[in-house]
Order: sequence, then C-alpha cells, then structure tokens
Amino acid sequence: MNNFNLSEDDLMVSEFDELEHLKDDDVAFHYLNFALESGNYEEIILALGNIAKAKGIGMSELSRQTGLGRGSLYKTLSGKADIKLTTFLKILNVFNLQLNSSKVAMS
Repeated sequence: MNNFNLSEDDLMVSEFDELEHLKDDDVAFHYLNFALESGNYEEIILALGNIAKAKGIGMSELSRQTGLGRGSLYKTLSGKADIKLTTFLKILNVFNLQLNSSKVAMS
C-alpha cells in the first residue's frame, strides 16, 4: 500500500480560465474550429465573443476594425440577431483567421 503525505494544498485544483488561454492565436484557432465543427450556432457565436474578450477587443474596437456598427455587432455576438456571412468573415479577419471548408465523410 502506498502512503502519500499530501497536504490539503497539494490537492487544490486551480480554476481554469478559458479566456486566458484564448489569448494564444493557435488556441483561439482550434477553439473556433471546434465550435464550427459542432455546427451549433450558439457555440459559434459564443466562441467569437470569447475570442474577442480574450484578445481585449471590445465592441467599439471590433466596430472600428470591421467597419460595422457597434449595435449590430453587439446584437450578433449576444445571439439576438443572426450573423451575416460578411460580418462573420470580417470578424474572423480581425482575429487573423479565415474560413475554410473540408469534405465530410459520408456515413
């Protein structure tokens, strides 16, 4: 039998901060791809909003960089309005990402 001398501090689990990890471009890329692969609209919108937050890009800055209205961006990223493809592509561009497609295996 193994005897471990562990204190309560040794057993503490640190809180996972998703936004801290999304500051990394590669992590943000994979996070968004996972959301896109899910096909779930809400997950995709949540991913876009979380990436913007993680990168410190507020609605005003996103509006400036995309050339889109702050109000319409807010409605889109809060899920209160459907996202247009042109809006989606402009937001991706701000994140230095682009949309690609891949062939899905037939089941």
